[in-house]
Amino acid sequence: MGKYIYGAVIRESDEGGFWAEVPDLPGCFGQGDTLMEAVESISNGMETHLAALAEYHMPIPKASAVSTDDGQVVYVYANIDGFSLGVPSVPAAEAARMLGVTPGRVSQLIKAGKLIAERSASGTLVTEESVRAYMDTPRTAGRPSRAMEA
Repeated sequence: MGKYIYGAVIRESDEGGFWAEVPDLPGCFGQGDTLMEAVESISNGMETHLAALAEYHMPIPKASAVSTDDGQVVYVYANIDGFSLGVPSVPAAEAARMLGVTPGRVSQLIKAGKLIAERSASGTLVTEESVRAYMDTPRTAGRPSRAMEA
């Protein structure tokens, strides 16, 4: 995973608004009603595109100088360190802090399937959505009771 800067070409759309593309990342496009919305859209698109390439162990293209005669070139930063399978994720230690539990408890919750996580080169990443979902589920204090044997 990592941090990247790519050149994006922003053009005005004939229908109004703006659209953007990253020539070094074929198929990576964005759009918006304003220039800034188009830049934000292409930034999100780059993060998703790069995270997918990294997760499937595909090569990440090197950035090159970009120029154009029919648009504006902007250089956009993308950080995919916190993405797992293209979704926002946090390190397991941060998930533990967010949940108010120990890192060991986070490992137990992952093993039990209550948190969605994936190992990467930078460690275990837990999806933010699964952390929020777990935070929203009601829990009672103490150990679970065992069913009485008859």
